[in-house]
Amino acid sequence: MKLIISLIAIIYVCTGCVAPPVSAPSPVADPMALLRARQEHVHALATLAQVRMQRGGDSWSTTQALLVERPDHLRVDVVNFFGQVQMQLSIYAGQLAAYVPADKCCYRGYASSSNIEQFTGVDIPVATLVALILGQLPDGVLDAAVVSPCPAGVELYLGSNVAYVVLFENNRVKSVDYIVNNNVIYHVLYGHYNPESSFAEQVVFAMPLRDLSMSVIMEDVEINPAFDRTRFVLRPPAESEEVSLDGDTNGQAAR
Repeated sequence: MKLIISLIAIIYVCTGCVAPPVSAPSPVADPMALLRARQEHVHALATLAQVRMQRGGDSWSTTQALLVERPDHLRVDVVNFFGQVQMQLSIYAGQLAAYVPADKCCYRGYASSSNIEQFTGVDIPVATLVALILGQLPDGVLDAAVVSPCPAGVELYLGSNVAYVVLFENNRVKSVDYIVNNNVIYHVLYGHYNPESSFAEQVVFAMPLRDLSMSVIMEDVEINPAFDRTRFVLRPPAESEEVSLDGDTNGQAAR
């Protein structure tokens, strides 16, 4: 079973920003202070999102109710035009649960990258995905990185061949690239900044090596709501069949 949630379709590849460090002025007076402030700005989010995914020549859209909380909590309810639930996904306390009404099954397993990809189409660890949706970098990057300016932004080196490249525009983060061995693993573009909250209400992901792009356009955004943690616990109908995603050594679902 391979159900894909979505999230649009702009593929942008940042080139030339990850060669050996070059001295260049940043468009932000203190880019690291700005990035650290973003890390503290938002820790949770509730929103209704219009989500679109493109893979190869195919594209599709869904409406999703999203609950996101650092460090690694995620709830997604995918609904159709009539408001009927097509899928519910919960990632909480290291566990994944996904209820698919059409299958009359609830799939459960570890919140591993492979299990997350089955239901999101995105091979990104949940803590990284949560951070990027909230407009932040994964935990530990700012403290561990060697910082070097590049045109319009900064390069954050985590090793000789691993870097985050952050570009700025109008004192805001415009994009984040994660680059390994000169390959862009993912590119994240931020837009539609809310003038009151300074939160980016559009997030576009591109994964060039996978020919995959996805975007979230958020509506009715609630910043830092006080979540009752039970909202991350999935409770499917009693008659639904429980299916393990970690049932055998090949990682296939075992009934």
